[in-house]
Amino acid sequence: MHTTDDFNHIPLPHPSALGSQSDRETGAIQAIRRGTVIRTDPDEPHWRTCSRAREAIIESCGAEGLNGVVCQEAAARIHGARALSEAHTIHLVTSWKPGGLRRISGPRHPGRVSSRDASRAERRRLLEARPIVRHHMPLDERDVVDLGGLRVTGLERTILDCARFLQPDRALAVVDSLFAVAVGAGERPWDHRRRIEAACARLRRRLLARLEEWTGQRGYRRAQAVMLAATAMSQSVWESEARRLCLASGITAPQVQLAVRGADGRMYFADLGWLLIRLLLEVDGEVKLAEDPDGELRRRAAREEAIRDAGFDMLRLTPEDLRDARAAVRRIWDALPPSARDAPPITALLTTHERQSGGLRPVF
Repeated sequence: MHTTDDFNHIPLPHPSALGSQSDRETGAIQAIRRGTVIRTDPDEPHWRTCSRAREAIIESCGAEGLNGVVCQEAAARIHGARALSEAHTIHLVTSWKPGGLRRISGPRHPGRVSSRDASRAERRRLLEARPIVRHHMPLDERDVVDLGGLRVTGLERTILDCARFLQPDRALAVVDSLFAVAVGAGERPWDHRRRIEAACARLRRRLLARLEEWTGQRGYRRAQAVMLAATAMSQSVWESEARRLCLASGITAPQVQLAVRGADGRMYFADLGWLLIRLLLEVDGEVKLAEDPDGELRRRAAREEAIRDAGFDMLRLTPEDLRDARAAVRRIWDALPPSARDAPPITALLTTHERQSGGLRPVF
């Protein structure tokens, strides 16, 4: 657990008293929940600012002695999982209902609609923006662990909660990562594929058996679909997202970390691929390009040439491409023959927005 000093965390009594007026207006100080702020740097990546905000909130929960167990995505992050994007909300399972607590009065944004008058979509957005969300539901003490002084849902319960309650894009990214943590996949899972896949199969059976406790309840079908699709072999959240888009649109499930031998005799591992039709899908990472852009581009070019010379086609997508789900699906769809895109779409892996807009399968 990081200390307060690590994150430049400043506990103050109320947002109205946070820093100077100019600091608040310029964003140099950002309020992330009542009484908690962080200093921001315009040159700092957005994901890093969000990560510091999350850590500050978690530490604030511990410092205030809130009676609850950290769950869902915050618990996943504490267990070491990756997330599709950071969020400020911390979810807690509590044994009491805080309905009688009163908010500290403070300034209200003139354009903000009260939750009482908001539409269903706007109310959902307001709820998702809350810094702390408390859930009153049964939680067996065997599903609670102590990590860095915080009570957190255990690994398997965290997987179940994320699969049930997160939108499918966020859920599969987190659950893939938690599977990797649970089975000890490490940085080179392809070196131990047989062991890892066997461990994943055992974990999946246990989780699906536990899921039966919630048969017919909210999130059951989604959780079932997420866990059936999950793998510890995925190396990034964007690989997970590319795989979800394939499954949700009726594209034949791609193999993960597909081994191919290049024309130079070296063995390469493609992020995703369809061996029978000799098509590989690579999700280009932003981090490697940021660290060594020239060297990474040279390595990619040499690797791609060796793979193409061995008779494989390659499709490259970036995280930015994958953020436009429909366009990304269309590019993958057009690169595949009809025989590889006639699977029934797994509709439980569609987000609410994707489902309401008619799904992801291209329309001709």
